[in-house]
Amino acid sequence: MESIDKISSEKEFSIRKGLYLAGLEGAVCEYYNNNAQNYEEYSTQTGRESGALALAKAVARTHPDKDTTILDVCAGTGLAGEQLRKLGYTKVDALDFSQEMLDLARSKGIYRNLICDSVQLHRKNQINDQ
Repeated sequence: MESIDKISSEKEFSIRKGLYLAGLEGAVCEYYNNNAQNYEEYSTQTGRESGALALAKAVARTHPDKDTTILDVCAGTGLAGEQLRKLGYTKVDALDFSQEMLDLARSKGIYRNLICDSVQLHRKNQINDQ
């Protein structure tokens, strides 16, 4: 039987995803801004931390050239960026819509550039791929 904490965290994640998909991006961003300091602890408890490692390994399999430029979309506090750095990737930029999450990622010194913005279909921001 699953623990109440795990069930609660899964419901919370579903609610946040629903708000985002409903166009209430501001509410989701506010949630992450308010919970940035606890995000990594939460990620460790819910197993999301292992997703960052799996992502980094997938990048390594498909892009073995360590000089590859990578944009970590929804970078958060930099969990995936840390794993990419451990595998030798150094041209990694971060994109996230939570400034507080990016501030924590910046403190790790793993990204070249940190971009605070959102990924939406109607956006046409220019992001330099160099």
